[in-house]
Amino acid sequence: MLIGLFAGLSALTAQISQEFYSIEKFEQLPFWSAFGLGAGLMTLSILLGMLFAGFLRSAVFDPLVPRQPSDLLRMGRPYFWKLFLPYLLFNLVLSLLTMLLLLILYLLLYQQMPGDQIPEWLLRLSQIFALAILTKPLVLVPNLIILQDLPLTVAVARCRSLMMRNMKKLMKTIQLGYALILAVFSLLLLIPFPKQFLWLHVGLFSIVSGNVFLVFFLTAMLEINRQSQSNSQETS
Repeated sequence: MLIGLFAGLSALTAQISQEFYSIEKFEQLPFWSAFGLGAGLMTLSILLGMLFAGFLRSAVFDPLVPRQPSDLLRMGRPYFWKLFLPYLLFNLVLSLLTMLLLLILYLLLYQQMPGDQIPEWLLRLSQIFALAILTKPLVLVPNLIILQDLPLTVAVARCRSLMMRNMKKLMKTIQLGYALILAVFSLLLLIPFPKQFLWLHVGLFSIVSGNVFLVFFLTAMLEINRQSQSNSQETS
């Protein structure tokens, strides 16, 4: 359900962005329609974030207990709002890093500064590389907050003290996951999607990447929980 919602939201956003890319089309949309469209997308994003946080917490503490979406929303709501501002900050850092990588890759490939037309595939590839660089805070900080109910500053400090190389299962999962993402990304580049069906391309890629990152989060949460139990046993 989570992956389907995420893929649907990504494809819908891509389709809306494509439809109203030009100023002329955007100006033709009535104000209240544009406002309702933006508010609806924002509401869907918030609900999806709450469902995701509730699912992660339920997967560790009550993995065998069936949950309704309303239960997951209730469980995930406080953790979502704890992560809301950090998520905005993370997206800002991700965007800046993506632009930096895009500039470097463009200079390496074309031997000149980027012009008006930047290949879409190069932008997506830069985003994947930026995500790979920021995987540790992206995966560990939210999990620490959701799993141990920590303040953000404590979660960031604890994230810095955690060594990813000691989480062998997580490292293997991350390596295989990014290999799969790059493979699917390359395959979709070879498939000729008409411009009007770009949203379908985004939706298919979102299904794969969403599944991969869901496995990342679940594996990281289990690894953190295992390390915490091991440390508590050593202390006692």
